[in-house]
Amino acid sequence: MRANSLKNNNSNRLWLYGTHAVFAALSNENRKIHKILCINKYYDSILEILLQRNLPKNLIHLCDRVAIEKVLPEDAIHQGIAVEVDFLEVENLNVFTANLEENKNACVLLLDQVSDSRNIGSIVRSSVAFDVNGIIFTKANFPKENGAMVKAAAGGFEKIKLIEVANLANAIAHLKKEGFWIVGLDAHTSMNIHQLDSFPKIALVLGAEGEGMRELTKKSCDFLVKIPQSNNMESLNISNATAIALYEIYKKAMP
Repeated sequence: MRANSLKNNNSNRLWLYGTHAVFAALSNENRKIHKILCINKYYDSILEILLQRNLPKNLIHLCDRVAIEKVLPEDAIHQGIAVEVDFLEVENLNVFTANLEENKNACVLLLDQVSDSRNIGSIVRSSVAFDVNGIIFTKANFPKENGAMVKAAAGGFEKIKLIEVANLANAIAHLKKEGFWIVGLDAHTSMNIHQLDSFPKIALVLGAEGEGMRELTKKSCDFLVKIPQSNNMESLNISNATAIALYEIYKKAMP
């Protein structure tokens, strides 16, 4: 029987698939590798990475695409490669902010009940592209790391800090004490994002798909901004909106 999800017999592990996701995971010293399934074309490239990390070559299992499909969801586009890994460790918020360099610009994302795995993966990808330092989320309302999420991030999951908190309002209060200005993305406000001033430390808050930010989260923001758009479309997908917003913030921080 085909697997319906990325769950396996060990709850501490998951399967990643697709070339970008797998090779980024293999190259990440912080990623524990258990097993690699691949077709022959990838063997030499994988072996080179394993040797660089002093990992044994018997982690590689040459097989056909059918064997790979048996461990993955039915809709997984694996490109002939998959790897069984441990979940990435999440970081503590206090540790994260303490490790930020003083007198340096910083940008973080806060996800307020964003729940779609592929959207989250795309958000991670954009975050890495625009030098976001970390992504903050609540444990209770965030999906567990999974293959679809990591594939959509195109290797970005291995390059960014993930910070898990119990309460988003408390996290925002902590960030304010650390000198961050809190900016919420809200389609129904009057201020356009390009009108936002440049700040050394900025935290961008994104609300759930459809519902947006919760009211308590909105009230915690220093600014609410929107992305101006034509009347031809009611709204943007959250991952697209995130990319645009991060570009605006990144552009203001450029010398």
